[in-house]
Order: sequence, then structure tokens, then C-alpha cells
Amino acid sequence: MTLDLEALVVAAYLFADEYAVPFRPGRLSLISDAELVALAVGQAAIGLSSDRQFLGLVPRMLPGWFPHLPDHPNTTAGCAGSWDS
Repeated sequence: MTLDLEALVVAAYLFADEYAVPFRPGRLSLISDAELVALAVGQAAIGLSSDRQFLGLVPRMLPGWFPHLPDHPNTTAGCAGSWDS
């Protein structure tokens, strides 16, 4: 499962990183939009609905991949507003 999860997270990151995101005023985030998308895809693949549980598993399942994990739950919910047309 870990190799499949790793491949899926990498693919999601690369896919999201290909698309330019419009500039958003405010302070810069420690985590990129592509990293948020990769985290959201990984969470969906594992099947966890709890952001808190998933963020607790990431350092063990993908050690060193996300040095600046969000420190509060519902962070990946912000992905929903990223694709406004």
C-alpha cells in the first residue's frame, strides 16, 4: 500500500504543480497548493475522513515528504475553493 500511496501522492503533486495558481494577497504559506492537493488525494486514498488522524499518520507513512504540515485540521478543505472558475 505504501508504494501505491507514494506513487499516487507524487502524481497528484506533479499534476497540481503544472497549473498556475492566481496570486492571492496575504502572507505566504509554508505549504504550497500542490502539497495541499497531494495531501488531500493521499487522505482520500487512505479513506480517512478525519484530517487530524491523517495529519498524524503522514510523518510515519511519508517521512520527510512534507516538512511543513498544516498544524490544524480542515486545511485540505481549503482545496475546494482553489478551483473557482
